[in-house]
Amino acid sequence: MRMDDLTLQCLIACDLSIQYRQPLLDELAASLSVRPEELYYEWVQRRWRRARIGDGEWQYFFHGIECDLRNTKDGRFLRVDFGPGGITTAFTAWGVTQFVMTTKTPWREFPQLQSYLAEGPPPYNEHSGSLERAGILFDKLDEQGLITAAAPELLELERQHTTRNSEGIMVVHLPEWVSERQHLDIHVANRKILTDKGKSLLLTLSPT
Repeated sequence: MRMDDLTLQCLIACDLSIQYRQPLLDELAASLSVRPEELYYEWVQRRWRRARIGDGEWQYFFHGIECDLRNTKDGRFLRVDFGPGGITTAFTAWGVTQFVMTTKTPWREFPQLQSYLAEGPPPYNEHSGSLERAGILFDKLDEQGLITAAAPELLELERQHTTRNSEGIMVVHLPEWVSERQHLDIHVANRKILTDKGKSLLLTLSPT
């Protein structure tokens, strides 16, 4: 399979990882009595950890600034990389890799992409992929204008207020007017989203 084909498969995987997570996040949000777009902020406040959704087939685990969704029966795995504004359509190279390495029927599978990303032989789990190889594909998607940072303006704000201290360590001192939510959004501003060009390309692809 040519690299261009692998890159296209990676774009499709980015999109499907978003599509597959949405109904699960809706169910999770309902079980926690919050709106889906509030999950990120509420997690920071309430510090939920681990529980099961609905009939128990899916388990969620909040950690860091993301949430893992794992199918307890077949091992399918989705990492939810929350984005600025609480969006649930952001993603990272590692999150998409974890999805690719574990997806199976009834979800679409990516055998060639899985083989490319694999660090070793099957059976695979969410830790079986190569972040370095995924990064190569993500760089190509970025160069072609198919994905982009979720909030470039927040990254620029952070850059403008980042200095090096006396020990040579980069330190961020944001202005007082930056709200608590904006602070949280800056933490996830570099996560990726599909561009209009990426979405348009996906629309031209025949379903398989």
